[in-house]
Amino acid sequence: MKNSVKIIIGMVIIAIIVAGLLFFKNMTGNVINDNRQEIRIGAIVPLTGTYSTLGNRIKNGIELAREDIEKEENVKIITYYEDVCTSKDAVSAVNKLISVDKIDVLGGSYCVIGLIPNVPILEKEKIIAFSTPVNPDALLNHPHVFSTNKAIKDDTKDMANFSVNRLHARSAATIYFNTDLGMDYNKYFKKHFESLGGRVVSENMYELAAADFRTELTKIKASNPDVILAINLGGNMGNLLKQAREMGIKAPIISYVHTQDPNVLTAAGDAAEGFIISSSETQEESKVIQDFNKKYREKYGAEPDINAANSYDATRLEVFAYQKCNGDRECMTKELHNVKNYEGVSGNITIQADGSTIKPTVFKIVKNGKFVVME
Repeated sequence: MKNSVKIIIGMVIIAIIVAGLLFFKNMTGNVINDNRQEIRIGAIVPLTGTYSTLGNRIKNGIELAREDIEKEENVKIITYYEDVCTSKDAVSAVNKLISVDKIDVLGGSYCVIGLIPNVPILEKEKIIAFSTPVNPDALLNHPHVFSTNKAIKDDTKDMANFSVNRLHARSAATIYFNTDLGMDYNKYFKKHFESLGGRVVSENMYELAAADFRTELTKIKASNPDVILAINLGGNMGNLLKQAREMGIKAPIISYVHTQDPNVLTAAGDAAEGFIISSSETQEESKVIQDFNKKYREKYGAEPDINAANSYDATRLEVFAYQKCNGDRECMTKELHNVKNYEGVSGNITIQADGSTIKPTVFKIVKNGKFVVME
């Protein structure tokens, strides 16, 4: 009798071990149990430091998409995050994601300065990548690089029209950091503004890490522009606003969507009042958007922003393409280029030939310490 019990117990233990081995089978391949597909998604996002607020919102969007997809589809998504932003760190991080983590796609990445030098690597390895920020020319027209956001050349056209027709500006100054993103904002804003009969009277570039802008602002003040285009991020953008107002510069200051950041408001204080940004944040109230907003608030205890929405949509589109093409990357590229009128949580998405998405522009202004849509 005792031997029989021992045999039964032994058989149960073996069965448990075998079941466990089957479940965790092939952790580096595409099957982790009998029928569930595995997709590995990497992202390079700043999770600590100056830009961490924006980076963590992007991570939140990816994670919420992961949870939703796993509930809906027979798939297991594994996410890998590299807390990097600068070019040198980002190249090492992407090489690690590809060679060590064996990612299938790169999704929802944030820092343009880190993504641009990785484009040749991504193209060589045929890794599909999504960018969440507004896109400079250097991220456009690459077969494997896509975005749920606009191109800078499109955003600046709306900003120039707004400056001339809404703010009645006839002269402008620009102040921007020394990156592809900053230089493209300066180049295209000047092009569009001057095509409308305006004149850019002062152009000022500074290094990315700069926190004191009084030298550049002194030149701007002397040129007495009707509007100022300022391209910066986080607390440094707040410093720029504060220093401009302390120096008596009264011209409206306009910037792009990524300055909708609480760190900007904290650093600028009262100087943020009247600060204007262009945003691609949708004003729709579709059920898809309402459901996303509700789930985001419940999970993270905060309101989602356009960065979270863009990364959520990017993740869903990548997984959709991966599943439809069974991981074939050339097929995925074709599928993503054929995305038209996709109902996303960041708005309606049609991916253009250059990889970017056209989104309507909404202008917001800081009133009583909050960004609100301009009437």
